[in-house]
Amino acid sequence: MTVLRVFIVTDMEDEEHGGRPPPGCLEPRLGEFDEEVAQQFDAIFRAAERHGVYVVLVAFALGFSEDDPWKSWDDNPYAAVRGGPAKTRYDFFSNPEAKRWAANRLRYLARRYGGSTHLMAIDLLNEPEWDGAIPEVLWIPWAEEMARIWRKADPSGHLVTAGSVGLHWNIEGDERAWYASSENDLVQWHLYGKETYEVHALSQELNRRVRETWQYGKPVLIGEFAWGGEPKPAYDHTHVGIWTAIFSGAWPLAHSAPPFNVDSDELMTPERARHFRALRRFLASLPPMDPEPPVVRDGVTVYALRGEEVAALWLLAAEDRYGEQIAGVRVDLGNLRPGCWRITWIDDLTGQPLTTAEAEVHGAQTLIDAPPFARHLAAKLTRCGDTTVR
Repeated sequence: MTVLRVFIVTDMEDEEHGGRPPPGCLEPRLGEFDEEVAQQFDAIFRAAERHGVYVVLVAFALGFSEDDPWKSWDDNPYAAVRGGPAKTRYDFFSNPEAKRWAANRLRYLARRYGGSTHLMAIDLLNEPEWDGAIPEVLWIPWAEEMARIWRKADPSGHLVTAGSVGLHWNIEGDERAWYASSENDLVQWHLYGKETYEVHALSQELNRRVRETWQYGKPVLIGEFAWGGEPKPAYDHTHVGIWTAIFSGAWPLAHSAPPFNVDSDELMTPERARHFRALRRFLASLPPMDPEPPVVRDGVTVYALRGEEVAALWLLAAEDRYGEQIAGVRVDLGNLRPGCWRITWIDDLTGQPLTTAEAEVHGAQTLIDAPPFARHLAAKLTRCGDTTVR
């Protein structure tokens, strides 16, 4: 793993554990920051710096919903019932006094964590459509204003984003104004739901949404996806999700949290983490490349990243034979530059090379045979004589 997205929790009362503030509640009372909690975030940043992991810090998460004790508006220190300035959860996003205190939190975060070499981005708000059903026409202007405040307080120019659910789930308006805004640096959306439990449906929808949000000319961040019910120890939902995202041109974060809902949460066990390790090692030897639209041939989906001298492939087996050992799959290399190419097929679960072959590309259809595989398979391709990839 290279990036951690972590919540600063705004609900300040954990009813299940005697009413004390839950983990990650940095501001249990308006304008008062808990030094012990701040030191816990300090420890996260120290560990991140030590292990080469970057942090996306979510400034406001969990605390805008009605009748939901673990993300309750009534437990939000900005709420009037807790002595705050906002009579309703909607007022938090429009009341000048509430915005002044929200700006105060952002300035505190910039002072405390803005100097870290491993703060990658500030994520202003987590899933407003799901937490509180906050209309887009309300939270987007708030996010633009908070982004400007953050930038004035942050001398290092860290990226700014907001963790919205995405264009598929809207309250009033949609995220396109935020995606296009000059105040937003990363297009972010999340993906959950039984419609994408099956890995082929997951792969198709991830690719579709990435391509849909390319148009804004910004990096695409899949801030969360997970399915707590995925079969263990294979973690194939996680595996297909992160490989599809990378080969579609997006940056995937697979949600990790104590399971409370089968639809969304999955702990980062060593068995799950090994899928990230295999992908990271696969990418480590490759230069930046451009994704191409996937091609389906005989039910097998072929994802490709292309460069002038290097390319990569990832194959997803057909749904009707998924999990069976299949042979005779042919892949077209016709989009590569003409000339000799060396193809190294790789087990995408372990990162181990399987076979190496050479093919002469003539600019037209050039078919090569993939080795037998059961679910998915990867390949690195280099022009003959090129030592870029090892």
